[in-house]
Amino acid sequence: MPDDDNLTHVATDVGPERSWFDHFADRATGVISHGPFFVFAIAFIVLWLGPAIVFGFSPGWTNVLNLPAVALTVLMVALLENEQRRSDQAVQRKLNTMAGALADFLEKQDVDPHHVEQLRAAVALEERESTSKTGKS
Repeated sequence: MPDDDNLTHVATDVGPERSWFDHFADRATGVISHGPFFVFAIAFIVLWLGPAIVFGFSPGWTNVLNLPAVALTVLMVALLENEQRRSDQAVQRKLNTMAGALADFLEKQDVDPHHVEQLRAAVALEERESTSKTGKS
């Protein structure tokens, strides 16, 4: 039975320090996920469309929008994937903490030890079963 003073499942254990890219991704996601960025994107397209309608959609003029749009899309995918990965890891840490705390609680109750062991085996299962083997952020 675990010692109450030595709990290994602590909700505030958030893992290693965040990288510069994690900080950048947080700020960038904060900017692009709000209305002003959407309004800016719509305004840019409208301002691009005006002259395109007047002067024609030449290949050069089409590239004025296409090239930055492709570059921005690739960067946004990288940012959003980083944000999603960190969010998934945070949720998993919370689930591991809850499962560990529940196992500690059940161990003190009149519960079949086999059930407690099954619950403890579920803690950090994602790290043992993951195909990416990336572990922490």
